[in-house]
Amino acid sequence: MKNNMKHRKHALRKAVTAAVLAGTAFSSFGGVLGTVSSVKADSERDPLFIAGEDSKKLIDLLADKLLMLKGRNGKTEEEILKDLREALSNASVATLKVLLNGFDSARRTYGSDQFSYFYNKFGSFNTGNRLDFYRDSLNLTSLIVEELKSRVSNEAKLNKDMVEKNAELEQLRSKEKELSDENEKINEKLAEKSLEAEKKEQELKVAQERIAAYADSTETLNDKILDQGKKNTELKEELKKTKAESEAKVKELEEQTEAASQEFERVKGEYDKLLSEEENRNKELNDKLKMAEELFDEAQLKLKASEEALTDARNKLKETEAKLADAEKTNKELEEKVEKVTEERDAAKKEADKVPELEEKIAELTEEFAAAHAEAKELEEKSEKLAEELDKIKAEKEALQAEIDKLKEEHQKEIDELNVILAEKDDIIKRLEEQVAKAKEEAEKNAQMSAEEKVKLQKELDQAKKDLADMLNKMPNKVDPHTGGTAQAGQNNAAANNNAEHLPSTGEKAVNPLLVASGLSLIIGAGAYTYAAKRKKN
Repeated sequence: MKNNMKHRKHALRKAVTAAVLAGTAFSSFGGVLGTVSSVKADSERDPLFIAGEDSKKLIDLLADKLLMLKGRNGKTEEEILKDLREALSNASVATLKVLLNGFDSARRTYGSDQFSYFYNKFGSFNTGNRLDFYRDSLNLTSLIVEELKSRVSNEAKLNKDMVEKNAELEQLRSKEKELSDENEKINEKLAEKSLEAEKKEQELKVAQERIAAYADSTETLNDKILDQGKKNTELKEELKKTKAESEAKVKELEEQTEAASQEFERVKGEYDKLLSEEENRNKELNDKLKMAEELFDEAQLKLKASEEALTDARNKLKETEAKLADAEKTNKELEEKVEKVTEERDAAKKEADKVPELEEKIAELTEEFAAAHAEAKELEEKSEKLAEELDKIKAEKEALQAEIDKLKEEHQKEIDELNVILAEKDDIIKRLEEQVAKAKEEAEKNAQMSAEEKVKLQKELDQAKKDLADMLNKMPNKVDPHTGGTAQAGQNNAAANNNAEHLPSTGEKAVNPLLVASGLSLIIGAGAYTYAAKRKKN
């Protein structure tokens, strides 16, 4: 059953298609056969028949409408109306031109073209809109008018969008320039930060090298101080040994007690002075000097005890003095060495005191380097974002430029058509001017004409010149295809279309009637004066 229905629908569609093509062909052929020359120009510009996918869609919808009217299973009226509107919405300009030609009652094919055929076959549709108080039903004319209104609105919207897109394009160009300038500034700043970071890195490296050198120098000084301490210990032990020997010999110096006491006081004063200097210079020697002081105190007690043996010691005083001189010399050398070691220790302390400052400077340089690195990273991220935004703006710019180029091509086509029309008019004007010049020459040759005829001829020539000048001023000039030429081309095209009429015999565009009348009047006037001059001569 379903297969039979499909076969019937298919057969019906084929029959409708054949009927549409045959009816349209015969009706159009009958109306056009006697007027082939009258539509020659139109056939070159507008198509006579609907072709391609649009024709197939309309025929299929017409078949669906016939099936619905016969009560066969198929599409509903609402579905057919919806599909018909969609077909007209997607129809090409050539299809709409063929349908719109059916609106022109002045055409010879009016009432027998494809529009009339589809109009009669589709018939009327229910509006399906209770709020539509102006129409009880819809037909093909209503749907075409709706589609034309929609396309006109879309065209106006497209022009508005084009103006907005041009404004957006200008904004994007300015924004692109701003972003480019900002990107250049960021790159310059990034380069400066990179140079500054390299400089900080070099300073940090130099500071680290100096710290390493100071560490080596400090270690060397510490080693020297330890070595000198060992030497000082040896000297102190030798000094203790010498003092012990002195104490043993003091017992023998009882006879020389006073001299020995004075000498001892002198030595004690020197040792006290040495002790004071060592306390101020080196804290490490403080304990050892205190031990020396205790030894001196013990020696003083022993000296008091040795006063009895002072007489025996006088004989050996010279020997003791010599040994004491050696001890003084040794002590002096020790003082010099201690002073030198103290100076080296103070220098080492000064160098060591510089280490915290250098460490603080290193910390500051490290922080500045980290901040510069973070800022450089932030600038790189910002630069990447700006690059992405710039790419996006360039893509939008290219899309807008493509739309503008497309519109320029369409406008250029209109301009070329207008220039062709204006060139034809320029040729006509040139021919008329040549005819006027010839008529003027003929008038000058007719020197035997009467005064009244000359005055009359001159008035007509002046009037013709004036009319011709007025028409030339009113006629449009050639359109400049550069900036601003589109609007002027549109005005010239409209003026040309309003003044143009189809000649009934050839279908060509007619010249302005005033221009033709002026040219004919000049030709007729020149011929009349020539004939009058010959008649007078005869």
